[in-house]
Amino acid sequence: MIQPDLDSTQFIDQVVRDVLKRIDPDLLQSRQRPDADKVTAPSPTSTTQFLSDPVLTEEHLKSIELANAIEIAQGTVLTPTALDYLRKQKISWKRAAATQVTNTVQCSSPWSLLILSDAQRLHSIANGVENCQAELVGSNTEAVSLAISQICRASVRGVLVCSDQCFEVACRANRQQKVRAVVVEDSNDVQAAREQVNANVFCVSPRSIPLYSIRNLFREITRLKPSPQEGWSD
Repeated sequence: MIQPDLDSTQFIDQVVRDVLKRIDPDLLQSRQRPDADKVTAPSPTSTTQFLSDPVLTEEHLKSIELANAIEIAQGTVLTPTALDYLRKQKISWKRAAATQVTNTVQCSSPWSLLILSDAQRLHSIANGVENCQAELVGSNTEAVSLAISQICRASVRGVLVCSDQCFEVACRANRQQKVRAVVVEDSNDVQAAREQVNANVFCVSPRSIPLYSIRNLFREITRLKPSPQEGWSD
């Protein structure tokens, strides 16, 4: 029974409680919780910023206002200093349309170009080569791992690796039986690699080849169609 000596606010609350108790006891219990009337603020959604510059360096990233997450175009090269900067700033990043690109690779079987040195100039050269997708890698170990993975999955026709330690990359990649890695400097090397070992991984040192010759070398290599190999045979 509602007591008539309550003040107006208490009286109204008592009426509401009494009505809710009769209609919906669960609703009454929820209203009696201390935080029942609090409005929960929506959690902030992370905005993703798209970047499609040919090459992203630390200096470039510092010059723009970045969101807490960025998406990078497939053709964009992310330099090691840029990667370190994103890591320090706790900015997450990912490649755009990875699934679509994977399907494209499997259909058209282009070549993969893994760049460890002279990234900016080599990336611009690779843009003029058909069926060649460039990607910046941070170490010889990463280049070897990617090359082996791409060859074993048959996701690419072949792999080009540009590294100042190209002999090391070739030697380590050849530990996988399906990989036939060679070091080349000119068209004669490319022709010999095709005829003698059916090479599917070509390692190039930018220091030993003039840049004006690298594009022609890339084009000559990417015209090749190495046959799938199960391994070296006697």
